[in-house]
Amino acid sequence: MSLFFYYRRIGQFHWFKHFVMPLIATALLYMPITGVIMSTLPSGGGTAPMTYIPYVVVGWIVLGILYMFYLSAKRKEVFEHMGSVFE
Repeated sequence: MSLFFYYRRIGQFHWFKHFVMPLIATALLYMPITGVIMSTLPSGGGTAPMTYIPYVVVGWIVLGILYMFYLSAKRKEVFEHMGSVFE
């Protein structure tokens, strides 16, 4: 998001600061995040209640998507102003 925000809105895009550094940070966090996720799965040796975490996360994402559709249909003014928080 920061890549497009700085490039389109502010005009202060710097390739190293807004492209290379987030790429490096993502690469460095990939292994620990993968380890945490794999440890919650039954195939990764996880036990209850840790094995419920992936289902809770997926449910949370589905609820967020449903709420987004609700806002876009019933409360358009709220939905349209959500993007202006970065301006």
